[in-house]
Amino acid sequence: MAWLRQREERWIEQLTERISQHQLTEKRVSAMYTMWYDQIREEGYRGCGFINMAGEFSDEKSPVRALVRDHKERVRQVVANNVLNEYRPMMEPEVFDELVNTIYSLFDGAIIQAQNFMQDWPIDSAMKTSMKTLSHYRSGAVL
Repeated sequence: MAWLRQREERWIEQLTERISQHQLTEKRVSAMYTMWYDQIREEGYRGCGFINMAGEFSDEKSPVRALVRDHKERVRQVVANNVLNEYRPMMEPEVFDELVNTIYSLFDGAIIQAQNFMQDWPIDSAMKTSMKTLSHYRSGAVL
């Protein structure tokens, strides 16, 4: 558990640092995916350590599963508060939450599928879809 907590703190700090280097939302989204490209280059297609660990603990009440859920919620909050925050005043709260959930799900799903296929295309596809989604929401043409 200590290893997961340390990894989470380091990972959240790195993610927040990466996205904070950019002003535009689209660049912040791109920075999320670029972080994964860099991690793959350094560590290979190992995927998300939290998802990997969750698969080993089937009991939903396990402290490990709780830590994984907390981590994923923290990532979702980074997407909401650090990546997409400029969209918040433009939208009703439920529409903003839908956008956050969509971008978060694309990002997290890309990580899992890049590990599964051991290729970059899931990340490429998710990043392109994220950009198209942002464009639709910005124009008011909600999907």
